[in-house]
Amino acid sequence: MITYMKRQRPLPSPPSITTATGEPILSKITSTNSTISSYYSSKKPRKALISDLKTPKRVTLNLNKSELFLPLTFPTGQTFRWKQTSPLQYTGVVGSHLVSLIQLQDANGTDVAYTFHNTPTSDQTAAKSALLDFLNMSICLSDLWKEFSASDQRLLNWRSI
Repeated sequence: MITYMKRQRPLPSPPSITTATGEPILSKITSTNSTISSYYSSKKPRKALISDLKTPKRVTLNLNKSELFLPLTFPTGQTFRWKQTSPLQYTGVVGSHLVSLIQLQDANGTDVAYTFHNTPTSDQTAAKSALLDFLNMSICLSDLWKEFSASDQRLLNWRSI
């Protein structure tokens, strides 16, 4: 068996690009590297800037676990663009508002709290209304379960899950 090797061709040199004054652009790029590296410094931010950051306020929705349990509700595919940002927290967009929902575990059972990120105080009421609409808070799941389980006894087994 005879193998043929292709002859290696030399790579063409890149075209010479010049500015309107005739100066090669490559020399302009290399001369600005020192200013670019000084512009993007690796210095740590000043502590004054870090201390000014405010922790977002959490507001509870006063929900029982039977009405909304985030670890069972959000991963099931009903909230496609929401991301799990901690084990019991999910963050997503409702309308034009960035919202975090967190499942709280307290002595009274469980509850869900929300936080609006970068929402002006004047828009808080509209944002809360949009969130409650998104979560269908006008529908009581406990009442639905009572009605459904009265019609179908098999649902009583699922209620305990």
